[in-house]
This record gives sequence, C-alpha cells and structure tokens, in this order.
Amino acid sequence: MSLLKTISTEELIQELTIRSVKESGSHVDQIALLKELVSVNEKLVEVEQVKSAFLSNIRNEIVNPLTSIMGLSKSISLHSSQKKKAQLVFQEAFLLDFQLKNIFVAAELESGNLGLSISEIDIPQLLEQLKSRFEHLAEKRNIVIELESSVPQGLFFLSDVEKLGLILSNVLANAIKFSLDDSIVEMKLSMEADKLIITFHDYGVGISKEDEEKIFNRFSQIETGTQKSHLGHGLGLAVTSSLLEIVQGEITFVSSENLGTVFTLKFPQLERQNNDKSISTAENEFLFDGDDTLF
Repeated sequence: MSLLKTISTEELIQELTIRSVKESGSHVDQIALLKELVSVNEKLVEVEQVKSAFLSNIRNEIVNPLTSIMGLSKSISLHSSQKKKAQLVFQEAFLLDFQLKNIFVAAELESGNLGLSISEIDIPQLLEQLKSRFEHLAEKRNIVIELESSVPQGLFFLSDVEKLGLILSNVLANAIKFSLDDSIVEMKLSMEADKLIITFHDYGVGISKEDEEKIFNRFSQIETGTQKSHLGHGLGLAVTSSLLEIVQGEITFVSSENLGTVFTLKFPQLERQNNDKSISTAENEFLFDGDDTLF
C-alpha cells in the first residue's frame, strides 16, 4: 500500500489557490502593519518636538524670574539692613537655579536634543568664577575652597562652555556637600599634553567600595530615606557622566571612607564646528557680570 496519497489535478489546483490567497493576505497584513508603524513613528517625532518646545519655553519662564531674584537679592544684601534675609533668598534661588539646570539637561539628554556649541573658553577665569560662585555654600559650614593652577592666565581652550561649566559645578557641589565641616576643598588646574586636567579633592566622608558603582547612576543616592544628612536628587553626577561623553571627557576618582575623595577630570580640545570663530569668556557666557555670574 502506498504511503503517499494520490490527488487529482483539480485538488492540487485548489490547494495551491488556498495557499496563494493565504500568502497574499499575509502580505496585505504586513503592508498594513508597516503603515501603522510609520504613523506611530511620525506621532513619536511630533511628541518629541512638542516636548522640546515645552522644555525651551518652561526654561525661559523659570530661569528668567530666578535670574531677577538672584540679582535683586544680591544687591539688597550689600545695601540693606535686611542683609541676612536677602542672603537666604539668594542662596535658595541659587540652589533652585542650579538644580533646574541639571533637570533640564537630563530631559534634553533623554530626548536626544542636546548638541555641541564649541568656542574658545578662558579656563583660568572659568575656574575662578566657579570658586567664587560656590563659596557662599562652603562658608555656611566653614569650608574653604582653594584653587591652584599651573597654567598661565588667559589660557583659551576649545570646548562647550555651558556643558563644561555644569560638569565642573556638579563635581564641586558634590565635593562641598560631602566635605566635613571646617575642612577644605582643593581645586587644581593643569595641562597634560593637549588635555585639560582638573581635580577636586575633598576631605570628607569618602565613598565606600560597595557604593562606588552607584554614584553615576541617575536618581541613585548613597543615602536614602527621609533622614538623609545630604540633600539632593541624584542627578548631578549622572548628568556629569552623560555630558562628559558629549564633550569627549573622562572622570575617575579615588576615595577612602572618612578620608575624602579625589575626582580627576580630563578634557580634550574639540574641533570647531562650521568654521565658528567665537570666543567665550566667563563673563559673556553667564547671566551676571563679575562674581555673581551663573551658568
């Protein structure tokens, strides 16, 4: 007895027709699915554009009033009997402004809308203003910020001043936050070949081995709960790590519990974009002149 079933020509044609219809239907389904995916992608692009526009608008709506508050409060603190209250207003506005910058940058990183704007930066001046800007936070706990530089004044360096400024601000703020009271934070500026080297050395609580891998994670903090001894949202060093990738920099650290931490940052010179010849000094990139400038 044959194991193969004998079928007629008519049955064979019928079977081939059924299979052809099924394959044709599958093809139609694939085309419909592709069209749906294209439509979804277009909507996602539209949503990202709306988000980007929203971030741009809300940045101006929040940052501009904060700029005015800080300028006015700083002025009042120098000429008024309400000096202490004005200083408090300035400090709180300063912290809010600083944290909002990290939040906005984190959102822009998430949406992929953060590009480079390269110019020549006066690095020694940038470090001097960074030190001046954060001294009021350090003084609250009797911490002294010391700046040592082995590069000449007026050293211009090709990079993105806004991103470089926020990177350095985050690392310095972190060093102050975790320093012990009545201690110092050392900032050192040097050049190694064509790379800019900046170190931040605090004499604070240090970082335990088990926490070393956490510090660059977004929203991750070494301390948790409502009784934290250090405030923060866990964005600063995560934003710093992402910005370093954009400006092709790197960060390393050496730490011991209760002995302090040394963060070392290295930055290469970047190439100009579209033959841009702009020069950025600390004064013309920030919102105020002199010691009150802000990123």
